[in-house]
Amino acid sequence: DSFDYKPKLFSDDEKTITVDNWQGLGGDFKRHLKKPDWTFRPGGNSGVMVSDLFPHMRSIVDDLCVIKSMESDHTNHYEGTLGMHTGSWTFARPSIGSWVSYGLGTENANLPSFMVLAPAAPYAGPQTWGNDFLPGTHQGTHIVP
Repeated sequence: DSFDYKPKLFSDDEKTITVDNWQGLGGDFKRHLKKPDWTFRPGGNSGVMVSDLFPHMRSIVDDLCVIKSMESDHTNHYEGTLGMHTGSWTFARPSIGSWVSYGLGTENANLPSFMVLAPAAPYAGPQTWGNDFLPGTHQGTHIVP
């Protein structure tokens, strides 16, 4: 939601919709739409909509790369998260961070290849920053803020 402004979600706030075949379950399911608790405003020259959660980021949004085209065909968060980070839903593969480290190398061998800032393990756990069959130097380092 941070960079994905959905005007229809604001206009349809508190509306009830019916969804059929929700998460592979047969039948009709009622879902209630809820708008975010924060507002969005355009930032920089690009006009990218940024939520009020990041007021300072709005001023530098032209220096960021915002990718809005990612999607998953999997309905479960675990497999979707694993697929987003590794490209595979079913078994561990090197994470995107490991591939970037492997392909670009490092400017300082005394530092970790990349760091993962997470207060707890995300869905799919350490597999999302693992190196799998790549050398261990390309594994991410989990830091609890």
